[in-house]
Amino acid sequence: MLEEERGDTNFVAIIIIIVILIAIAGIFKDQLEKAIKKVFDSLTNFIDNGF
Repeated sequence: MLEEERGDTNFVAIIIIIVILIAIAGIFKDQLEKAIKKVFDSLTNFIDNGF
């Protein structure tokens, strides 16, 4: 019975780690989208003002 409880504890830990990783990925996704938008805005301004 002790081994089964350890398995349950490991399962809960894995689920918590997965949730944390998804949250971190969401944060970086927003930052990455903002960075790409800035690059394309700069590129558009460069093209509009001429080479």
